[in-house]
Amino acid sequence: LRYVETDSPRPNFGAAFAFVTPGENGPDVEFSFERGLKTAENALRIDTLEKTIWSQNPSDCQGTTCTYQGDAAQRLLEHMKAAKTGALVFEFTTRLGSDFKLTWELEPFEAAFDDFVAESTKRGL
Repeated sequence: LRYVETDSPRPNFGAAFAFVTPGENGPDVEFSFERGLKTAENALRIDTLEKTIWSQNPSDCQGTTCTYQGDAAQRLLEHMKAAKTGALVFEFTTRLGSDFKLTWELEPFEAAFDDFVAESTKRGL
């Protein structure tokens, strides 16, 4: 699965990426961001209508990439599937100094993830 969202157009293109890929111990999840972004604590999180149910730990990230494997990926994916009224939210300041908030609605995620699992199994990935 791949999701891409831009935060600024050309010539100062900037984007955030989310990937779910087959891993050695189940699916891996990775978030990647353009260099130069500034974030605060709880900048990447899952919000429901009632509360925040997950937020990234700063130690999850190396530079502009946050990677989750094994049990950590499984827990994150369960939150993403369960948050039908929620969204994956990423708040940051772009390298150009603009504040930006990406909101990826999670209502369609469970069906997309089920398709990913079925296709990965069918292809032996």
